[in-house]
Amino acid sequence: MLTLSPTLFQALQWRLWLFQLLLWALLLPAYTSWSLAVFALLLLAKLWQLYRNGKPWSLGYSNLLAGGMLLALLLSARDLGVMHLMFHFLLLAAVLRLLGLTPQRRTDVVQLIWVHYFLLACAFILHQDLWLAAIILVAFTLNLYAQYLTFCTQLPQLNWRRLSRNTLLVLLFTGALFVLFPRLPPLWQLPGAKMTQTGLTDNLAPGAVSRLLESEDLAFRVSFSGPAPAASQRYFRAKIYDVFDGSSWRAQRLQPRPLAATDPQAQYHYTVVAEPHQQFSLFSLGQVQRHSQNALATNEALLVTEQPLSQRLSYQVSSSISPIKAGGNINRYLQLPAGNPQSRALAQQLSQHVATATAPATATALVQRISDYFREQQFRYSLTPGELSGAQIDQFLFERKLGFCSHYAGATVFLLRAAGIPARLVGGYLGGEWQDDGAYLQVLQKDAHAWVEYYQDGQWLSFDPTALIEPTLLLETLSSAALNDFAGAGGDWVLARLQIMLLQPLRDLDYYWSMWVLSFDSAQQQGLFGQLRQWQQGFRLPPTWWLWLLGPIAMAGVWYWWRRPQPDPTTCLFQPLLDLQPKAADQSYQQYLAQWALQQPMLCAEFSQLRDSYQRWQFGGETAAYAESRLAMRQLLARLKRLRS
Repeated sequence: MLTLSPTLFQALQWRLWLFQLLLWALLLPAYTSWSLAVFALLLLAKLWQLYRNGKPWSLGYSNLLAGGMLLALLLSARDLGVMHLMFHFLLLAAVLRLLGLTPQRRTDVVQLIWVHYFLLACAFILHQDLWLAAIILVAFTLNLYAQYLTFCTQLPQLNWRRLSRNTLLVLLFTGALFVLFPRLPPLWQLPGAKMTQTGLTDNLAPGAVSRLLESEDLAFRVSFSGPAPAASQRYFRAKIYDVFDGSSWRAQRLQPRPLAATDPQAQYHYTVVAEPHQQFSLFSLGQVQRHSQNALATNEALLVTEQPLSQRLSYQVSSSISPIKAGGNINRYLQLPAGNPQSRALAQQLSQHVATATAPATATALVQRISDYFREQQFRYSLTPGELSGAQIDQFLFERKLGFCSHYAGATVFLLRAAGIPARLVGGYLGGEWQDDGAYLQVLQKDAHAWVEYYQDGQWLSFDPTALIEPTLLLETLSSAALNDFAGAGGDWVLARLQIMLLQPLRDLDYYWSMWVLSFDSAQQQGLFGQLRQWQQGFRLPPTWWLWLLGPIAMAGVWYWWRRPQPDPTTCLFQPLLDLQPKAADQSYQQYLAQWALQQPMLCAEFSQLRDSYQRWQFGGETAAYAESRLAMRQLLARLKRLRS
């Protein structure tokens, strides 16, 4: 078993500690408050051990601490989720192993480094952003260097020129494998993780959207292949809230189904890159006609995922801005709880107003009458209308007459249902802002919106009552008006705009990272190959042209190979050992081999054999001794490798 020198072991421990500190920061989303504190204390204990050159922890002490920690983690398993519990186990094993490292047990260091690779993969599960991926790459490089140190006998001096060349070759080879290697479907699914939901949730209370309107967090990004809909048509549907309990609306989880055949005309083709929000819902426009395989359609023309979205997801959709085809049980969209008598009476009054002597009121006519009522009664739009209590619909329609999208949409659905017309509240996002000269549409959480869909003639028609109240404010809220509103409430408008100007270029780079790297699947790979084949067919040249083009290049390569500098045979012979431990400038190769023999007494015979054959070749003039030296070197390296493993 190879023993690490004290200097090398101390340097290796510092690098491993720095790596675990970086891991501790990258895995922050997986911690609970108490586990975060425990891991921080363990890392501080290792720092104190390094600073004071203290003794490593005994195996019994580490096992005792591990037992208590495992018991606490198992008791918290329901709150953590299976995936985060696995992360805790791996990090606990890594930190305790680091606290118990000794220079006499090199195998412990090697095992710890391999556990670090698994923890890096866990960190990439939690973070797919470009900049965090760059930090993970830095951590990977640090761990790789620590693994390299385990094969050294002393701290090496890095050859930056060779390191840069090898790094470039590795990057080129990795890029080629990334593009050319077949994109296989996942062989397994990650276990669930307990994480906080973001964005529109399944329960929509009146104040939920107002809180989202204060958030600059990214919801999703969209790029269109071909024409894009106007801002007033960009209603991205996410959830259908069909159950009202008197205070909030609730969305039920819908079952996926295959898409029915639809009219292929008037479609928009687009790619959505959705941020993780720990929910099943995805985002789409109007009537979905086609979608990629990583998304599922429901009976209500919504897109969902099989598992809660815990990682950034890219999917393709083709949609038509047209009424949604109705299906299933329509009567469930008439459900109303008891209460709000004034609103019920108003619904009957408005319905009788538009009804004729021979025909009842149509849904569209009643919607128009509700719109007129909002205008006549001078309803106003505000992000801070105050909380409602008791009979909330009555209070909003007859007392406050002030609110935002969820107030107006909820009240409209209530009035329609009270008049006997099926209706539902739809939650999603409206508008968005074009970025990078119109390359893609960026939709933030502040673009969250709620509107109405009502039933007529076998279809669901859309109606946005908020746009009637203050259409200019509604559209500006999706860009700069919300910032102005919040600045009036005490926010710093200049600081907010400066932050957007500085962060937006980084968001653009992160978007292209998502589109070109994270979203590179088998469909995009086949599309790339198809484009290359088309380029090849359009760029065909006669054979004589290729001869004139490639002939000079081949001749230049042969000339360069013929004139290349011949390597020194002595350096070639000793290069494997020089890579592990450099030779001093004033040191002969005999002295260098004697130094190795002192450091590795179990290999004295092999070093003596190599020294003897080298001296006979170098100083005795025996040409055949060079082959013996190379054979002795191979045997020595094999023994050295077995001792290091």
